[in-house]
Amino acid sequence: MNKNTFWILIASFLLVAFGLGFFSGVMVQNKTPSYVDNGNQVGGYPLITEVIKAISSNYVKMVTEKDLAKSMLFGLDPYSTYFTPEEYQAFRNDTEGKYGGIGVVIELDETRRHVRVNQVFSPSPAFESGVEEGWLILAIESKELQNPDLDMVSSMIRGTPGTKVKITFQNKGDKFVKEITREQIIVNTVKTEEIDKDIGYVRLSSFMPQSPKEMSTALENMSSRSYKGYVLDLRRNGGGLLQACQLLSNLFLEPGVLLYTEDRTGHQEVLKTSGERFKYPLVVLVDQYTASASEILAGALQDRGVAVLCGTRTFGKGLVQNVFPINGGHVKMTIERYLTPDKHQVDTYGLKPDIESYVDITQKISFDPAKDSTVAKAVEYLRTKIK
Repeated sequence: MNKNTFWILIASFLLVAFGLGFFSGVMVQNKTPSYVDNGNQVGGYPLITEVIKAISSNYVKMVTEKDLAKSMLFGLDPYSTYFTPEEYQAFRNDTEGKYGGIGVVIELDETRRHVRVNQVFSPSPAFESGVEEGWLILAIESKELQNPDLDMVSSMIRGTPGTKVKITFQNKGDKFVKEITREQIIVNTVKTEEIDKDIGYVRLSSFMPQSPKEMSTALENMSSRSYKGYVLDLRRNGGGLLQACQLLSNLFLEPGVLLYTEDRTGHQEVLKTSGERFKYPLVVLVDQYTASASEILAGALQDRGVAVLCGTRTFGKGLVQNVFPINGGHVKMTIERYLTPDKHQVDTYGLKPDIESYVDITQKISFDPAKDSTVAKAVEYLRTKIK
């Protein structure tokens, strides 16, 4: 891997409205990329030229170059886009794990025409205002969201702590408006609980810069409890920093393959772990929102026999993007796919759990191990492995 390359993961279908939440793989390079000149200017694409002329002359509203750039890239795949300088700076700020916002995760619904609240963090301004998971966001500051772009919606919700944002929600057909005061949100990504005297529970909500240290501290503190088995909860975890994922994986995996990347020519490179193998029976909880960096960790733990997966098939985000600086902004574009250590393709397919546990996807997860049917299945399995 190029030493000048900084790996991060950024929002695909899901975003934290105070920053980033559910993520997809990205390499950000600080150097200008090289281009192969095949005459691929607009003049080399007469169809593109004619389409731009038709849009400029006839589209129902005025279209900017930024609009055209975003539309063209999004047409390639849902993860490619164009960033203005302001959007790119916000994107970089998001990876720090501190945000000015309301503390929710947003996603596109199944139709990809509406924005839905996927998670509400507690404590947070949204939680204190009574916002619940599953609510649709119809408008922000009276601006209706039509064919919304999640980067745009996230940037509208974020803002300076102490300022207010007016959001129109819909729940079961009822519309209502909430004015929420933004706060500085600091994400604590690791939470631990005791299931019983033999089994410890660890939830990882995202892969932020602080996550490896938080996880290390959590496991160290839990070691004093003499647990014989562990449950690692990656449900609703859409990813984060790949660098954080690699460092965190070293707490569970001895030297070996974490993932392979493959470009369009079929050339593969390997990213490795260098830690110690987790010595306790481990079950990793996954669901349809487990994506990207979470799938990387879960896939490596599964393939290398460190853990079994319990839950439902994961999201299936196995593509890697690179952010290229260009005149006037940055282009985020898919350049590679990644494969698990056993070279299973994650994109589209996701990861199949070893232990299936169906839950109603329209219902929010309480993350209370004592009330969770998927946790109960994990515990049932661990009982057979604990001596």
